[in-house]
Amino acid sequence: MDNTVAKLRELTKVVAGDILKTSIEYKTTNGTAIGFGLFADENVAIQRVFFSAGTKFSNHIHDNADEYCILVSGCLIFSLNGKETKITRGGVFIVNPLIQHSAHAIEDTWAIFVSIPPVVGYPGTM
Repeated sequence: MDNTVAKLRELTKVVAGDILKTSIEYKTTNGTAIGFGLFADENVAIQRVFFSAGTKFSNHIHDNADEYCILVSGCLIFSLNGKETKITRGGVFIVNPLIQHSAHAIEDTWAIFVSIPPVVGYPGTM
């Protein structure tokens, strides 16, 4: 197991109830993605997500939510209706409701995701 992922899993056990509120390890087709809930209410959910290099999210849609991704570090390739876009540090990617999309982490990556309204499954929304 990647040492970074092992450290994140241990950190999650220690602080999940205090500082980070909630966390989740997402199901991916490859690699590891761990989301740390920063804020959630009935209008918006915000999380910080770590993607290990090689992590892939399969194509999926969000029924009624706009999703915003801001890259803090690393590199993600987003596919939006089959068209790929490479996003690096400081880049922003927006996915509107009912748009099929997927993501692939080229390297270890940290990102902030904002969902308006909250996507069920984000940390703090379950």
